[in-house]
Amino acid sequence: MGHIIIEGLDKTGKTTLAKFLSEKTGMPIKKFSNPAPGEDPSVEYAEFVVSAQPCVVDRMHLSEMAYGPVMRGESTVDENVQRVIEGLLARRGSSVGVYCYADEEDLKRRFEEDGETFIKPEDILAIKEGFDRALLTSRMAWVPYKVGDDMEKVYEQVR
Repeated sequence: MGHIIIEGLDKTGKTTLAKFLSEKTGMPIKKFSNPAPGEDPSVEYAEFVVSAQPCVVDRMHLSEMAYGPVMRGESTVDENVQRVIEGLLARRGSSVGVYCYADEEDLKRRFEEDGETFIKPEDILAIKEGFDRALLTSRMAWVPYKVGDDMEKVYEQVR
């Protein structure tokens, strides 16, 4: 089994799903943080893909493609870098992605309940559209997971 890459907006259950899949597979969790302005995480992503043991990955290149333009005005991962990273994942074998999502109204409610300050409510749609574009150009297989769905079904699809 290769890496399991979990992507999606904040508040869509990525970390909860990562913990569940880690427990089910015995694979450790790798969490990539948001890069600082001027920082390029693409080299770190590529090095991780080729050298690390299989992991459940909580955010990676699609998150940078979706969040970067909204949060910093640009992404350090474009379609060419996406192809390289996903090519490396493919060479490693059997890596799969899980795209976590929620209805827009549910997302807004979750952000309000948690007192989210990192992402403004008006940015949610732009970030979601960034994920939509990144998924369209992706060459990976992506399993959809709507927050609240049965995580066991996701596990059955990624194992």
